[in-house]
Amino acid sequence: MEITVILNGHKEGILAHPSCGSIEAAIGLAREADISVEVLVVLDRPDRETTEFFANRMPSDWSLRTVDFGDLGMARNEGVRLANGHWIAFLDADDLFGKNWLLEAHRAALSDKRLVVWHPDVNLFFGQGHRIFKHRDMDEPDFNALGLVCSNFWTALCFTRRSLLLQTPYPRTQLDRQIGFEDWSWNIDVLNRGAIHKTVPNTGHFIRLKGDGSLARQTAAARCIPHPTLHFRQRIQQQ
Repeated sequence: MEITVILNGHKEGILAHPSCGSIEAAIGLAREADISVEVLVVLDRPDRETTEFFANRMPSDWSLRTVDFGDLGMARNEGVRLANGHWIAFLDADDLFGKNWLLEAHRAALSDKRLVVWHPDVNLFFGQGHRIFKHRDMDEPDFNALGLVCSNFWTALCFTRRSLLLQTPYPRTQLDRQIGFEDWSWNIDVLNRGAIHKTVPNTGHFIRLKGDGSLARQTAAARCIPHPTLHFRQRIQQQ
């Protein structure tokens, strides 16, 4: 198996319908290029509406795993553990792939032998507000990794090797200790593994901006900071 799409959900309900459709469209293009793709749905403490939605909507060749972590990073890790694909592509169950994402990300990954975490060129945020966010590419001449101290340059909906995700799992969010932003922390931590972050030209994701119930808003409201990663500890020691 070449690619495993891990679809993470919990309380999206019917909002997961367009997400499933975007996966099916992306898989269609990939399979036309003879790229094998499987889909694994990981539902973490789902509500009844979401459970019933996937029971009725999920194609017969998709797999489903229900977990009880209450933590998105841990749910992502469980999906990676169960995946059969050499490559992993994440999607949250109320967001959308661009149609060419799996095809172009796979092509880019095969063309670059370095250890790379691939991201779409742009993200279009919609829902409660809207904006366009362009990802940074570490091969850009003006890129400075120290900027990651202040802001996260990439979303969690990446495409990368399963082996890297097994070696560098997502950390657990600890709101009571004001430690969070599992994607931001992971984006930094993989640098210590020798990985770099790059963008795939002419690709995009569509990210739904949620209300107060979103993990990102809860983490920000708790005044969290990213996990103290080994990468920055070593950079500080070198100063």
